[in-house]
Amino acid sequence: MTRESILQLTGFRLVGAEKKQRAFGMIAGYPVLATELKGRLVLAFSATNTPDRKEFRAIRDGLKEDATLGGNVVATKDEAGNMSVAITSKDEAEMKRLYEQTKLRFAETVRGMENFTPPTVCHICQGEGADTLAQMGGALTIVHRSCLQNLKQEQTERVEDTQAKGSGVIQGLIGGLVGGVIGAAPAFIALHFFERFIFVLFAFIPFGAYYGWKLLGGKLTRVTTAFVVIYSLFLSLVTEVVATHFVLADIFGDQIRLMDTVNYYFTPDVFFEYFARDVGLALVSAVVGIFIAWGSIRKTDKAILSETESVINESVPIERV
Repeated sequence: MTRESILQLTGFRLVGAEKKQRAFGMIAGYPVLATELKGRLVLAFSATNTPDRKEFRAIRDGLKEDATLGGNVVATKDEAGNMSVAITSKDEAEMKRLYEQTKLRFAETVRGMENFTPPTVCHICQGEGADTLAQMGGALTIVHRSCLQNLKQEQTERVEDTQAKGSGVIQGLIGGLVGGVIGAAPAFIALHFFERFIFVLFAFIPFGAYYGWKLLGGKLTRVTTAFVVIYSLFLSLVTEVVATHFVLADIFGDQIRLMDTVNYYFTPDVFFEYFARDVGLALVSAVVGIFIAWGSIRKTDKAILSETESVINESVPIERV
């Protein structure tokens, strides 16, 4: 069976092309993103919340114990708690039968669940009457088509307004500088007040720099990404040095200045004996933070508009059965 033939047996609307082809539809009121993986049909369910342990066990066991499914249908959860169901068969007619039985068994099992319930409001405006299925943030969700169009229009107007002002880079730079400092504050507080080097707190630095740039109306270009990466590395180092300065100030009093700390910190013998490990940890933490934030900080205005356009083009009307 081909990817297309596997997806077509769901009766869902096919979107995308070739290796990115998938299908959007609904089962028992839940938005379902159908994909093909190594000859299996994978159904990813979206809900208001991820199923709790009891609910997931009920779904998993309900499918597993159904003799008509013959162990060919398996429910799984990913690290984020999102649930999907994989159907395996090499025969198209048999996979179709398994799929139809899976829908019936799933609908029976989820009836009355309190946590794992279908979404009922628009993902964008939280209003009733959503009429479209769209993939946003990697998950299939329900929206108003008008909300998607408004989102694109707002993004376009923001970009045009920024370009018209002609100062997008300057505004963004100011916002990025301030945002980065705010993002570095938790890591500094942990170092200074609690004497703890908390690795994950350095991840806030690139997020702070990026959203500071964005919120102050800066143009989102490759310059933004380069700035966030370089500034995050710089701030991670500054955070470590400033925290050390306060320690030395407690020891030597007010007569020690920040530049004295910097000179002392980077004296070769002192640096390699006492501080090299701390600098290494700070920089590695910043790199990890940049890696975590990469999905956001690499998005330029052009990429964001293109992504929204793609979401609109691949959205499909809701067909409630």
